[in-house]
Amino acid sequence: MMGSMCLHSFILIIGLLQFFFGTNSALKVENFRLFKPKLILKADTWNIIPCAFHTRRPLNPSHVKLEWGFIPKGRKDYQPLVRLYGDHVRTALPAFADRFQLFKPLVAKGNCSLVINPTVIEDSGTYQVTLTIKEKVFKPLSSIKIQVVHQLKGGSRSARMNDETTTKPTSTTIAPNQETTATTADDRDFIDKTILPGLKGKEKIFGISVIAVASFLVLFSLLGLFVWFADKQMKKEKIGDVESPPSSSSSDNEEES
Repeated sequence: MMGSMCLHSFILIIGLLQFFFGTNSALKVENFRLFKPKLILKADTWNIIPCAFHTRRPLNPSHVKLEWGFIPKGRKDYQPLVRLYGDHVRTALPAFADRFQLFKPLVAKGNCSLVINPTVIEDSGTYQVTLTIKEKVFKPLSSIKIQVVHQLKGGSRSARMNDETTTKPTSTTIAPNQETTATTADDRDFIDKTILPGLKGKEKIFGISVIAVASFLVLFSLLGLFVWFADKQMKKEKIGDVESPPSSSSSDNEEES
């Protein structure tokens, strides 16, 4: 009975480990979104299009592909912009290399945002993002429209209205290959307060839960093995006692004879 209990414990451990650390083919992408349906950006500034997704299990970066593209305003053809293949980032055209960038170290953690630096008027259009994990394609529910406008001189009412709807670059913006996404006031709410802290917290909870469950099951299995082994030894000793009766009984029989 104890042997079957130990076997069941090991099977349970293997099943849980496969559940937590299985291949990415069974992963489900959740909350894949672009946050806003439309953004108005100023020309000749540093801007970011916020994007995020979540998976219940950590992703292997080598299995992740990401592509950003757009349909230019007034046209119908799709234009690829930048692609991520594992650790490699490529742009569709050499001219895009310095303007379109990704947060490469953070893509597998759920940060699929696109950086445009500098933004030009020709960047206006409908932007789309596609995530591929081991040949399975995921897309957000909607695309995002980008309108790029010229910077207007301050003082006029129209300039003030544009300031309220246009992303404003700050002095703290950095290259996208670093572990932070400080950009504009609105984008900080999306990236710093929503994307990164949420991902880090879920990763910590996931790790703690897996370690706790695995440790408990390993200890339980070891205890079961010990009890089973002790029970088996006791049975062997009892069988040995039955096969070899005490020597005192044999001596008594000799005296009677």
